[in-house]
Amino acid sequence: MDQVYYCPVCGDVTFDSVLTGSEKENKCLSCGSDLQGTGKDHDTFWERSDDKQERRRLLKRLAETVREEYVYGNPLFDKEKYEAREQKERERIARNKAGLNPLDNLPRCPTCGSTNLTRLSGVGLITMFGAFGVTDGNAGKTFRCNNCGYRW
Repeated sequence: MDQVYYCPVCGDVTFDSVLTGSEKENKCLSCGSDLQGTGKDHDTFWERSDDKQERRRLLKRLAETVREEYVYGNPLFDKEKYEAREQKERERIARNKAGLNPLDNLPRCPTCGSTNLTRLSGVGLITMFGAFGVTDGNAGKTFRCNNCGYRW
């Protein structure tokens, strides 16, 4: 079950499948408050209708549906923290649209696209070449992909 969680203070909505870091400890990344579980999984919210277009609409506004049902009427809800979180989200989206995402500048494996890379050491290549008179195939290579093993 991919349970839906929400922050009753700032209205952040997340799921079991994407919880990371402090969220694993049931803390909101935006404001640090305790996350609350809805007791419902992700699919429950959009399976309320048999109409495909209505399901798409429900899926697109899933976070807002959770906020309407669990956050806005909650006595812990803080409008200022909600607006600050929304502003940060709008800024993040604008940076992504402008191509200013810091992850855009990471090297990627040309074979599988992974960013899980190891930089190959030039010292190891020199030692390898000097000791044995042959290379291990890494001469002129800078990176090694930790997912597929490709070197370039």
